[in-house]
Amino acid sequence: MTCDTRLIMSVLIQNGKEILEGLKLLVDVGGGTGTVSKAIKCKEAIPNKENGGKLIIIDMIIFDNKEKSGDDKSCETQLFYDMLMMVLLGGKEKNEQEWAKLFLDAGYSDYKIIPILGLRCVIEYLKNMTTLCNNDIKQVLAAKTHIWNYTFNYVSSMSLKCAIQLGIPDIIHSHGRPMALSDLVNALPIDNKTKGQDYIYRLMRILIHDGFFLQEGDGYLLTPNSRLLLKDEPLNILPFVQFGLDSIVIDPFHYLSQWLQNGEYSSTPFETTNGNTIFEKETKINRLLNEGMACDARLVMSVLIQNGKGQLFEGLKSLVDVGGGTGTIAKAIADAFPQINCTVFELPHVIEGLEGSKNLSFVGGDMFSSIPCANAILLKSVLHDWSDEDCIKILKKCKEAIPSKENGGKVILIEIVMDQNKDDDKSYETQLLIDMLMMILLSGKERSQQEWAKLFYDAGYSDYKIIPILGLRCVIEVYP
Repeated sequence: MTCDTRLIMSVLIQNGKEILEGLKLLVDVGGGTGTVSKAIKCKEAIPNKENGGKLIIIDMIIFDNKEKSGDDKSCETQLFYDMLMMVLLGGKEKNEQEWAKLFLDAGYSDYKIIPILGLRCVIEYLKNMTTLCNNDIKQVLAAKTHIWNYTFNYVSSMSLKCAIQLGIPDIIHSHGRPMALSDLVNALPIDNKTKGQDYIYRLMRILIHDGFFLQEGDGYLLTPNSRLLLKDEPLNILPFVQFGLDSIVIDPFHYLSQWLQNGEYSSTPFETTNGNTIFEKETKINRLLNEGMACDARLVMSVLIQNGKGQLFEGLKSLVDVGGGTGTIAKAIADAFPQINCTVFELPHVIEGLEGSKNLSFVGGDMFSSIPCANAILLKSVLHDWSDEDCIKILKKCKEAIPSKENGGKVILIEIVMDQNKDDDKSYETQLLIDMLMMILLSGKERSQQEWAKLFYDAGYSDYKIIPILGLRCVIEVYP
């Protein structure tokens, strides 16, 4: 708060001198709760308007009109703060109408908003006020907004987690039409629905801003983003989201600096925090991870078969899905292309008890030892789990299992290529986040095209082709 005050006073003294001009006595009253009662006490302590009395407030104003609120990052950071006040103090950030009501309820006659503090405003009612802003102050305030935004960015993730735990996407979907706030609150499993209505309104406000819901009139609707969180949506990624937002996955990030300082890189931050690898962790995390990978596989195969028109699998008579889990991808390929004999190659305990079909089989083993022979080897999101040295070992084993390029042999990778989406800020940022996640959880990494090429050539391959049809990820065909 002291650092914050220094910045505020720097702005006020340089660019808002008129706010303090003419004053002979000023009292700085501490913040906290009880806004109206404090405002009434302040009113008792100052002379009337004609004699220069005024109350100066430095606080946030959440503008309902986006054009008034300024840039998107400032608006988002204000919503983070509102949720933070709700969680920590039971307080809130207010819009102009809410501020006006407080002033009138406390007996004030007028007010004026002076937006010279970035995320916040000076509020007072003295007339004929002019405000100044120079480029240096604008840069400092913008920098502060940027830092606050990233400091509290977890509020978005935790708000999404809350909505999932409460079942909000499914409740709105089941309603079948725009759902009013009161109807949503009544349908939620919360005890104090009267008090909870304001809290749910604020939760929905930030989720609307983040693109998970739309507001149509007084009702809430799903967006394409929240449809992927519905339990009965065939392409839902709900388990993967639940995995990513679990405290077991998040906690190791608190020890990242300690891990880097210690230099014991033979273990991951996850192992340092939990005492074992993510694959050895409790059943719940393994279940969410496996279900998440299966959900992701369904989405990937939907794109490859429908939008890729099956060209990736044309001419193949056999395919081995290495690290294929419980066989979601292999089953989809086997069903769509009956002429291809598909094999899921996994650790024995993963496929224990699973039964194949006419053109689908399950084989247990270790990809570092040997891989069953086939026309093509498929590795979906496998290599990003491993170091460069281990990736080369895996790729060499794949090369041993396929025919020459002239005879149709190839390895099919589904992986992120880091420099493919730099023009799309959201996609590139998400790739960077996943890269950090790989470092924390598995000592793996996401790779650029140059890094992938080096791996392929070091493993003895002759050529490769990148096919960018999977959003954040690409299909990479690698030829022996």
